[in-house]
Amino acid sequence: IKELFDSICRETSTSYPASTLNGKARLILLLNEICSCRRELKDRKMQIPALSDSHDSLTRVLDYINRNFQKELSVDEIASVAHLSKTYVGEFFRERTGVTLVKYINTLRMEKARTMLTSAPDSNVSEISDACGFQDSSYFTRVFRLTTGFSPTRYRIISVRNPENNP
Repeated sequence: IKELFDSICRETSTSYPASTLNGKARLILLLNEICSCRRELKDRKMQIPALSDSHDSLTRVLDYINRNFQKELSVDEIASVAHLSKTYVGEFFRERTGVTLVKYINTLRMEKARTMLTSAPDSNVSEISDACGFQDSSYFTRVFRLTTGFSPTRYRIISVRNPENNP
């Protein structure tokens, strides 16, 4: 939890275009981690106040997405996990997190891609795109550019030259 909190602080203190969105994604991950700890305590039969069904549905959605964002996800799957209708799950998620399902999933994928671009220099963009759950590498490149302001290749070059101050 502390590691996620520290990454949120670092991310939100920078002025990069995607820092706010990345900070929000990490905050949601932090909240999900806290909910996981709560479940762990509950499994140990400790006294914890009950949560609403709405909170449980959000926890299920976040947990499912965080575990499966690297593969193709459908609204039907996500809705089924949350015990919500497929027409309502997107609105439900946006109301409770402030971001759309697609934006949240893409943010997780972009975090993975940023890590892979700097830590796996031998991987090509298409391999990274596939590993991050994108079916189309040109769509990946478009989303990456919108998120970071750089193409994946340019991001890698800049990150390798200046590892302490990744864009």
